[in-house]
Amino acid sequence: MKIKLDEPTIPNDIQQKIRNLQVLLNQADNLRDEILAWYTSELKSYDYRADADQELFDPGTGAAVKRISGLAIMKALSELQIFNEVRKKNMR
Repeated sequence: MKIKLDEPTIPNDIQQKIRNLQVLLNQADNLRDEILAWYTSELKSYDYRADADQELFDPGTGAAVKRISGLAIMKALSELQIFNEVRKKNMR
């Protein structure tokens, strides 16, 4: 077996795919930040003490939940709204 002494190179098409992937990952990070800002605002409109970062934290893994569906967000907001409405009625 011949020892390869040349400097390894990445083909141009692979380099372009890596750059494209990096752009998509950056867009996904920006979208997550926008969604988190909106979700935080929505939560605080129901309860000023609510913390979206804490809500999206998974104590089982010690990490943030990376994937959350729109349905899951709306379900959580609906439950919070119902809880607050019931609490207000009970306070009267």
